[in-house]
Amino acid sequence: MGIVYEQGHERYEVLPDSESKEVNVKKATIQRLLIVCVVSALLVGCGAAGTPAATSTVTSASLVATITATPAVAPASPASAPTAAAASASPTATVASKPLTSVKYATGFKIEYLADGVKKVTDGEKQQILLVPAGKRAPAGMESLPRVTIPIKRAVYLSSTSVSLLRPLKVLDTVIGVTTEKDRWYIDEMKRGLDSGQITLVGKGMGEPNYEKILALKPDVVFMYTGSADYVKRFEKFKELKIPVAVDNEYLENDPLGRMEWIKFLAAFYDKDAEADAFFRGAEKRIQAITAKVSSVDRKPNVAWLLTSKGTNYVPGGDSYVAKMIAMAGGDYWFKDHGGVGSNNFTEEQVLTRGRQAEVLIWASSPPYTNSLQDVLAAAPKLADLKVVEEGKVWFFQPWFYQSPDKTEDAIQDLAAIFHPSLFPGYELKQFQILPKEPNAQR
Repeated sequence: MGIVYEQGHERYEVLPDSESKEVNVKKATIQRLLIVCVVSALLVGCGAAGTPAATSTVTSASLVATITATPAVAPASPASAPTAAAASASPTATVASKPLTSVKYATGFKIEYLADGVKKVTDGEKQQILLVPAGKRAPAGMESLPRVTIPIKRAVYLSSTSVSLLRPLKVLDTVIGVTTEKDRWYIDEMKRGLDSGQITLVGKGMGEPNYEKILALKPDVVFMYTGSADYVKRFEKFKELKIPVAVDNEYLENDPLGRMEWIKFLAAFYDKDAEADAFFRGAEKRIQAITAKVSSVDRKPNVAWLLTSKGTNYVPGGDSYVAKMIAMAGGDYWFKDHGGVGSNNFTEEQVLTRGRQAEVLIWASSPPYTNSLQDVLAAAPKLADLKVVEEGKVWFFQPWFYQSPDKTEDAIQDLAAIFHPSLFPGYELKQFQILPKEPNAQR
């Protein structure tokens, strides 16, 4: 297996129209109650000489609390207007916490900040989960939602890409179970954990996880991915066994920044929202600087991105994260006119016709699956006739490529340096490498 291609996933809007309407209703209600409260405060102040001003003060927090819990009503008469004490003492009042981050590029998850540090997240399967700080209660009316106490301290991860997003958060020590074997890890903490027994192997690769082992570990939550019927069945199995489960479908995002932004989803479970936001903003800024730098070039090289396996040519669509990453790095994607976010299966003739224009070829695989140009030509012999192959302008992934979504900026900078080497003199590639002609050749 060289590359995991998108299999399609139903999307949903981050902010439905119904929520926008609710916000407008609340604004109108706030305006009406402000008038009522001000009139009430004046009457109290005038009717009781010597009463401290604080007695008639309506705080913004208590007002917002009342609005959150109270439907819009017509303004009451001054005699029946609620006092500040009555407003703040409302048993159903809730004050939403200040958002610590927002979702800008990703489409597959949502985070809502409620009162008392409680968060409601919507995962990749549209499952809503309450994240409740230790010692706090679930908000009224939400008791039936799945609940996870935060910050989590014990988690099982069924995807190595998810684990890599824990690096910037410095919470790799919370991983207690994985399905990736030790020799397939390029994150040292995972290797050491498997060696020491701190981390348990609870499955193998993309196969069925060992539910009994996971149950025995008593994790706070299991993070998995879906995208096909088989994986959805596993998701349902976890729920049937009463094992807390959350779906991280970052690989279905069609924007490279959207993929990396799933760090915010994971961070919510660790109460590290602010840290994730700061990390993401920094990476976004550096990527924007790379894109700005390559925008000054006179021309963009034609870039092919391909994997051929068992006679099938896999080519990412023109709207995919691959095409966008190439554009960010100053390249001209060879099939940009063929839309779609997933993989297209083109004929050999189509690949060769487009390939004749290519100035750079990215072979979408990595060691141990591909080790030299010989492996590429064994899979697609006719590529040998392409100029880009004859000139040796073929690159492929480093072995750790798929365990590095937290290093998306490195991947984009690598591509920019490959496409425009004069702009990045002396730069050393981090996520890609030149494909050697023979196995074990010096690179």
